[in-house]
Parts: sequence; structure tokens; C-alpha cells
Amino acid sequence: MANLDHRAYLVGLLDQAAHLYCKDLAALGDEAAEGASPRAAVDFTHEVAVVNRRIAARLRGDDPGEWPFQEWAVAPEELRSAEAAEGEIRSSVAELKEAMDGMTDAQLIEKRDIAGKETTPFEQIVFAGFHMSYHMGQLNYIQQLGGDMAVHWD
Repeated sequence: MANLDHRAYLVGLLDQAAHLYCKDLAALGDEAAEGASPRAAVDFTHEVAVVNRRIAARLRGDDPGEWPFQEWAVAPEELRSAEAAEGEIRSSVAELKEAMDGMTDAQLIEKRDIAGKETTPFEQIVFAGFHMSYHMGQLNYIQQLGGDMAVHWD
């Protein structure tokens, strides 16, 4: 059995999650992405980008500060379109990958206390991929509620 290239795995995970997320977001279009719901797609997409950037900050050894939202995340006006939200996903994933590139292999698997929990940067990056996938399910649900039953992952 060949050795797993952990960096390639993480990059592939992030790239695939971001690619599929952006496909689903684009399929919604602006009207559905902005939505009338108190939990619109652009809002939870903003949350995803914020989480990605907070993880990147921690990977760099920076303090991301306090959690920026009192309740549910709400995207600022300039990010309230599917196109702008897609840009946020792509740039936040690029920031995560850049932060990972600045780490040695030993640092990627080194246990750290992050927000009161012992974890590794590797695990935090996997969480970022999982978190994007979780919210991708919400995008799919919004699509279905609007009658779009297609899979947009071509």
C-alpha cells in the first residue's frame, strides 16, 4: 500500500469542497441565494468563509479574535450575491491552503490547544472541508424547495 500524501489529500479535499459548493451556489442564482429566509445562502456562505479564515489564522499562529457574530451570521451588503459569495469561498480556501503551505509536516500533526480543544492543524483543515460540505447540503435543500432537483456537480 502506498503512503498517503497528506498535503495532497488536504488540498484535494479543500479544492473539491470549494468547487462543488460554488457549483451549487451558482445554480441557485442571486434571488434564491439572497432568499427571504433568516438563514439565506449568502449568510451561511459568509459564515463558511469566516470559519475558513479563522482556521487559516490559527494555522499561521495568529489569534483570529472573538467570534464575530452574536447570532446567525449575516453577510454584509457587498457579499449578498451568489457571485460575491462564491468569491468569498474561493478566496478563503486559497487563504487556508496558503497557511497550510507555510507549515512543516510535523507542524500539521502537532497537537495544539485551539479554542479550548486539543486538536491538530490537520484536523482543523479536515473540519473546514466538512463544514463546507455541511452547508452544501443546505444549498441543495434550497434548490429542492425551489423545484430544482438536478445535481449541478458536472
